[in-house]
Amino acid sequence: MIIGMMLRKLPLQLAIMALALLAMDQAQAQRGRLVIADYSVTTTTTQLTIDGVVVNTQPAAGVPPRIQLAGTQLKRIQLLRASDGSVLASTTLMPDFALDYLLLASGDGQTLPYKLQVEASVGVRTRLFNASRLLGEAPEIEVLMESDDGSTAVRAAAGSLSESLTADRVNLGLRFRRASDGTTLLHLKRADFGRNGLARDVLVVLHGTQNELKADEIGISDFNPYVIRSLPSLALGTVQVKLLNGGALGSGPAPMDFDIGGQSARLEYGQFSSTITLPEQGTYELCAEAFRGITQFPLISCGTLEFEGGKRYLAISRSFFPNQSNPPPALLDPLPFLAYETPDVAGNNTRVRVLYGAVAPRFIELLSVGADAGGEPQLLDSPGIAQPAQGSGAVTLLDGAPERLDIKISGDYGTRNLADLAPFTPAPGSAVDAVLIGDGQLFPYRIVSDAALDEELVVDSRYGGFWTIDEFALEGFNLTPMPEQDRLLGTWFKHGADDRPQWFVMDSCASDPGSAQCAAPAAFHSGTVLLRVYQTDKPGSVRTLRDAGTLRIEFSDCTTAVATVNLLGQASQTLHLSNQTPTAECKLAQLFPSGWR
Repeated sequence: MIIGMMLRKLPLQLAIMALALLAMDQAQAQRGRLVIADYSVTTTTTQLTIDGVVVNTQPAAGVPPRIQLAGTQLKRIQLLRASDGSVLASTTLMPDFALDYLLLASGDGQTLPYKLQVEASVGVRTRLFNASRLLGEAPEIEVLMESDDGSTAVRAAAGSLSESLTADRVNLGLRFRRASDGTTLLHLKRADFGRNGLARDVLVVLHGTQNELKADEIGISDFNPYVIRSLPSLALGTVQVKLLNGGALGSGPAPMDFDIGGQSARLEYGQFSSTITLPEQGTYELCAEAFRGITQFPLISCGTLEFEGGKRYLAISRSFFPNQSNPPPALLDPLPFLAYETPDVAGNNTRVRVLYGAVAPRFIELLSVGADAGGEPQLLDSPGIAQPAQGSGAVTLLDGAPERLDIKISGDYGTRNLADLAPFTPAPGSAVDAVLIGDGQLFPYRIVSDAALDEELVVDSRYGGFWTIDEFALEGFNLTPMPEQDRLLGTWFKHGADDRPQWFVMDSCASDPGSAQCAAPAAFHSGTVLLRVYQTDKPGSVRTLRDAGTLRIEFSDCTTAVATVNLLGQASQTLHLSNQTPTAECKLAQLFPSGWR
C-alpha cells in the first residue's frame, strides 16, 4: 500500500523507473541458482552432492538440472561413485545471490581425470569448455575455438575453460581445431550460433570422442539461464562441386569464367564443368565473370555458398546482372547462385530429379513437372531468397527401380509447355539431375543435364501445312501447330464406306473439344504425336463433335510422316503422308537438315 501511494505521487517517468527497479530487485532475489552440466563419462552410476546432500541430476528433456542454492556459506560439491560413495571429484563454492552459476563435470576417470568446475555468470562472454575425449591424445591436449574467418581464437585443455572469444557470435560460425597441428575437429554452421534465446554469457561445450564430436550451447545469464541446445555442425572432409553456367548477360547467352576456392573454369551457357575438389567443408565465395577482357569494367556476380564435407554438389549460376562491377548496374539478381546436393544412390536404384536453376520472370509463375505421359505433375518452386546457400526448388521424379521417364516442364497451371526432354530410361545405380535454366523471355527455358539427355522438340511450326495421303488421292490433313501449348490441332477430310465425304477434327491435347487451353500439354514424344479424333458434320463445326477414336502420327521430317488410324468400330489403318505446303522454316530445314532436329 505504501508503494502504491508513492507511485501515485510520482510523475509517470519516475513511476516507470520505480517499477523497473522493483522488478530488478525481485529478479535479484530469485538468483543464486546452480545449473548442472554433467559431461562426465563413467560405466557406473554417479551422484552429485552439495554438503553431503544428493542433488537430482535427471533433467527434463533438453534442459540441464538446476537447483536454488540455500544460504551464502561455503559449500562443498562432490561427484561420488554411487556404489561405494568414493569421491571422484570435488570443489567448493561460496554462493553470491546476485549471480547464477554453472557446474561443469567432465572426465572419464581413466584417460582424463574427473573434474568439477564452477563458473559464475558475469558480463557478456563466449567461452569454450573442452569436455572432449580425443582417443589416443594426452590429457592436456588443447583445442582451439576460432571464428569462421579465423580472425580470433581461444584455446582450452581437456576439462578446462577458455578465455572469452572477442568476435561477435551473432554473425560468425565456429571452428574447432586441434592446437598441435591445426586439424579441424568440428565446424559449426555459419550464422547459426548464439541466435537462440537471450543469454549473454554463453559456454560452448565440446564433448564426445574424436569421431563423434558435438557442441552444446549453454547460456547462464540472468535473461535465459537454462538454455541448452546441440549446435548444428558441418560434416568434415573434402567437397566435390560441379558448376553450371545457367545465367547470361546482355541480349544473349554468354560464356562465363567461374572461380571458387582458387580454382577456375570457363563455361558456355548451359555447360557443366568437370568435378572440382575443395579442400574442406565451409563457406566459399563463388564468382562468375562475363566478357572478360572485352569491356572496360568487369561484369561479375559473386555469392557465398556453404558446403558440407564428404558430399557432392551442383552449383548453378543464374544471375543475369552483375552484383560486383564499376559502376554498379541498376538491376541486381538477389540470388545469383544456387547449390544442390547430389546424394548417392542406394544399390541398383535410380534417382532422377529436376532442379530449379532458372531466373524468375517479372511475373512469378507456377512451374509443374510431368514425369511421364500419365503421371501427376508436381510443382517446381523457385528457391526462396532467404535461403541462398541451398536450393529448395527440386522435384524427385524417381527414387527406386529404373523406369522410362518423359520429363516435361509446364507453366500457367499446366496449360503451356516450357521445356521438354526426350523419353529415356536411366541406368541402374545412376543419379540424374536435370536443371531448368533460362527466364522464359530473353532466354528460353531449357532443361540441361550432365547425363547427356536429349532435349525433345515441342510441337514445331514446321509440321504445319496441308498433308496428302498417298493411299487416297482425294483425302488429306490440315495440321496447325500451337508451340506455346505443345499442342497440335488438325482437320481431316475423308470418304466413308458409302463414299460420302466425312470431316474430322483432331487435337493432341486431352482438353474438352474446342477448349482454348490445353489441360495436358506436351503430347509430342520425339516426333510422335497422339491425336484424339472427333467427327463433325461439316468443316469448322464444333456443335456436334463425337468421339471417333485416335490417330498417331510419326514425323520423319517436316515433309513426310506415317499415320496409324484407329477409328471406333473400324480396323486399324496405316497411312503415308506428304506435306504439300511446307513452311519457309521447313524449306530451310531441307536445305540444312542437320540444323533442325
